[in-house]
Amino acid sequence: MQSLRGTLKKVVKSDILLRESDIIGPNEIIGRVKDKETGKSNYHFDKKNVYDVLIVDEAHRLSRRHNITNYRDYDLFCKAIGYTEEEMKEKTQLDWIKDCSRYQIFFYDEGQTVKGSDITAEQFNRSVNDTNYAILHTQMRCLGGEPFIDYVKRILDRTQTGKEKMSGDFEFLLFDHIGDMVNLINNHDKKDGLSCLVAGYSWEWVTKKDNKKKDIDLWDFEIEGHHFIWNINNKGWILSDRKPNEVGCVHTTQGYDLNYVGVIFGREIDYDKESKRIVIDPSLFFDRNVKNSTTDEELKRFIINSYSVMMTRGIKGCYVYVYNKNLREYLSDYISKWNPIE
Repeated sequence: MQSLRGTLKKVVKSDILLRESDIIGPNEIIGRVKDKETGKSNYHFDKKNVYDVLIVDEAHRLSRRHNITNYRDYDLFCKAIGYTEEEMKEKTQLDWIKDCSRYQIFFYDEGQTVKGSDITAEQFNRSVNDTNYAILHTQMRCLGGEPFIDYVKRILDRTQTGKEKMSGDFEFLLFDHIGDMVNLINNHDKKDGLSCLVAGYSWEWVTKKDNKKKDIDLWDFEIEGHHFIWNINNKGWILSDRKPNEVGCVHTTQGYDLNYVGVIFGREIDYDKESKRIVIDPSLFFDRNVKNSTTDEELKRFIINSYSVMMTRGIKGCYVYVYNKNLREYLSDYISKWNPIE
């Protein structure tokens, strides 16, 4: 993602082997040339100048030609590579990468697909069916380890049968009151850094045009008398000077590691006691880039995937507050409640 690429470019400034120019996005794998007559810049592909190796992190976020913001550039890129009009309809950014490099390494997780423009599992599997693959059975970020990540997935897909104790010093806690979670996250941020609030997109971003003023009175939504504002920065928000009441979303946190994450389950997601299913209310979900051109079932999958991603950002702990009572009661069967006395 663009924000994560920007952060990585800052990291490699002092690296001997890597340069900022080595960290690129899919639409940067071929060059641009300026038309002498019009002065406009167009994509240019030189088959003699392909990459030896492209390593693609977050490959599940590669785009397809569906529900994207800039169809014109997408089509110009396809034309530059040499795809026909018919081929362009089905080609994805994964195809671009394969056609512009000799070797590729993809890190892919179907469970982290969060919008309709992301390539589908079917498209990914079809495109790489003739390659070698390996399953990563462990990860080094979260102190809860792979058991915690699997536990979260089972809770959200309703296959978990009982509460499990978290290993080591990892904290997984459910809060009855939003203020308690906010205070704890902010205390961790002051002490450990890299601790912040994130939420599902179930409140409109009404301050989008004005929130860069950093006016303390600006806010987007209210829970239990507490006012919150959506992330002021789109790029590099995790490392920015955040307000105590500032809240990020999956798009500003995916790919990053935090020390502690406080996840707010919004109004759009609930639990139906009769059907014993997690349910979604599309009318209370306001991310149009995710919502457009999707079925209710697809939207539900994207929303649940987003919460799974956000819950697994924390290295030392994940805190959860749930807006809807029924879902809070369901999650209390699997997440220990925060005890202020402790």
